[in-house]
Amino acid sequence: MMKSRVNLVLGGSGLIGKCLRKITNNNKNFIYISGSKKIKGYKRFNLNRDFKNFPYRNVDKCFFFASPRILKKNFNQKKFYQEYKWLKKIIYNLNINKIIYLSSSSIYYSNDHVIGINKKKCENLIIKNKKKFEEYQIWRPFNLVGTHYSEHTDHFHNLLFKKMFIMKNGYSVFKGNMNDMRGYSRVGDFVRILFDYSKTSTSFVKDFGNQKLCKIGDV
Repeated sequence: MMKSRVNLVLGGSGLIGKCLRKITNNNKNFIYISGSKKIKGYKRFNLNRDFKNFPYRNVDKCFFFASPRILKKNFNQKKFYQEYKWLKKIIYNLNINKIIYLSSSSIYYSNDHVIGINKKKCENLIIKNKKKFEEYQIWRPFNLVGTHYSEHTDHFHNLLFKKMFIMKNGYSVFKGNMNDMRGYSRVGDFVRILFDYSKTSTSFVKDFGNQKLCKIGDV
C-alpha cells in the first residue's frame, strides 16, 4: 500500500527553510531535511548518501533549497556541482507531484560565475524532466536580506551586515562601486509569496526582486 504523500523541504535548516518552517510550524505533513548537525524538529539526511533507504518516496510538494554554503573555499566548479547531483537524485528516485526550486539571480552574471553556471544547469534539469511533475516552479530571487547574519557564510550581504551590526567595526573596505544600484527584499516576504504560489496549479520560472533601488553606499 502506497504511503500518503508528504511535503518535503530539502535544505530546510538554511535561512529560506527556517522562514518556511515558521509558516508551516503546525503542519505535520511538512518534513524538513537538514544535512548539517542534528536539529530539533528536523530529519537529518546527507544528500550525498544513497537514496535506497530514504524514507519519503511519495512527495506532494518538494521544496528544494539545498545548496553548498557560499564560502570562499567552496568557490570551485566541483563543490557547487554537488547541488546538481543532489537534484538529479531526488528527481530520479522520488515520486514528486510538484517541485519548487530555489535558483538565483546569479544566472544573469558573467558566463564564468560558478554559482550561476550550476544554478542554470539545475534549472535546465528540471525543465528537461518536467513530465515527471504535475507542475514545477523555479524562483530567481535578487538580494534577499534577513536576520541570521551570524551564520557561517561569505555572502556579500552577510559580511557587510555582520561587520556593521554584529562586529560593529568603525569602518570596513569592500571591493566594488559605491554607486551600484540594488533592490533589497526581506526573506520573510519572499518566502510567504513563494509558499502562496506553491498552492497554485501553475508552472513557471520567475524572477523576484524589489524594484525600488538604492545605492550600496547608502546602505
